[in-house]
Amino acid sequence: MAAHFYVTLPSNSSFQYFPDNTLSSFTTQLAEPILLTGSWEVALCEIQYPFNWHNVTASNCRIRLNDREICIPHGYYDTMQDVIDKFHELLTEDERNNVKIYQQKHNLRTTYKLKTGTTLALQGMSRMFGFLENNKVCTEGFTVSDISSDVHSGLTSFFVYSDIVEHQRVGDTHVPLLRVVRIGTRKAGEHVTVWYNSPHYVPVKSKHISTIGIDLRTDLGDVVPF
Repeated sequence: MAAHFYVTLPSNSSFQYFPDNTLSSFTTQLAEPILLTGSWEVALCEIQYPFNWHNVTASNCRIRLNDREICIPHGYYDTMQDVIDKFHELLTEDERNNVKIYQQKHNLRTTYKLKTGTTLALQGMSRMFGFLENNKVCTEGFTVSDISSDVHSGLTSFFVYSDIVEHQRVGDTHVPLLRVVRIGTRKAGEHVTVWYNSPHYVPVKSKHISTIGIDLRTDLGDVVPF
């Protein structure tokens, strides 16, 4: 076998063997097994993916205003102001008089102005709006978020794991990490290609490889929502 070689892993190439494959988590059945002798390392040289995920989904779309639950329509929102505008759009005239949300331009924190007797529970949108609590409840008066709001809820990179690599130290765990992929500034619907001129190599754990599994996760361990 040559001293180095490439393996390309399309996410849709092995449905007959692995019908549950998705863009974010898939296993490829190789045409023939890879048989290795000695010590080998592997690196991610190129990755292609669609920037098509929604930043408002079923898990983070709900806000409770007093006794009414408001669901922001699922989709991709370019800016935090777009999310705030959509929230205000969904309010009745009376509700608009009782609650106002602003984004501060100088630090991107969100400010909440609620009239007497009004409560606003941000539920799954708390992180996006800049609160450290999982279900921030704002009450009458003024409330300012703990940190800057983030329309991507911290999803600025994703982790590529593979079942053929040795476990690596990541924080307080050991995981089969192949590479961390930075997302950067993208446009909705863009097809992204990233090429690494200086690949980061990690040890291969097996000498006999007939399948290769790939798993793409956020820093919180959630599947990347392609």
